Amino acid sequence: LFRSATPDHDSHFRAFEIADTPLKAELVALVVCDAIQGAESLSSHNLDLASAFLQAGAKAVLAPRWKVEASEATDSFLTIFFRSYSANGNAREALQKARQESFKRGDPPLLWAAWELSGIGAR
Repeated sequence: LFRSATPDHDSHFRAFEIADTPLKAELVALVVCDAIQGAESLSSHNLDLASAFLQAGAKAVLAPRWKVEASEATDSFLTIFFRSYSANGNAREALQKARQESFKRGDPPLLWAAWELSGIGAR
């Protein structure tokens, strides 16, 4: 999703705006944010970015449960995930493979354990 800035609004989407935007996506990956931590109020409900994309229509969302620092290990983890997902179309298997490879390389658990899949396409 992309939006240009206007005099009335900056270019950033808020969770409630994403939730109200119809979206057809098999997988949304939130890789540069605290997607699950950053909840915004939507009426009386809390809505994080991952939930917002699911509500908008994404079948699955990959997001970190906590802040993951940009690093070679993070890049490698995500590369493995996306290559595996591209090859087999199964997000759950791709996440498992990326975790296993990161573990074998000796990457810290705070990196590979942070990632979570949610949604009906995550099964």
